[in-house]
Amino acid sequence: MSYRINVAMSIGPNWNNTSTSYRHFFAVETDLIVSQASPNLKDLVDSLMDAYPAPAFNVTVSQLYNYSVDIEV
Repeated sequence: MSYRINVAMSIGPNWNNTSTSYRHFFAVETDLIVSQASPNLKDLVDSLMDAYPAPAFNVTVSQLYNYSVDIEV
């Protein structure tokens, strides 16, 4: 399992001027293991939110599931 953190940049109001529209700026993928002894995912996301503050940016997190299947060759 890994996490994808997306940072989107504001491009102005949406089509009916009721909220802000965002466009992809960059994304990072991490398999950061969450534990008490090391920085966790929340710390990483909080750091990115400090560096890329709202409403100029929007930071979101997605959880990615990976799996593999053994095959015969």
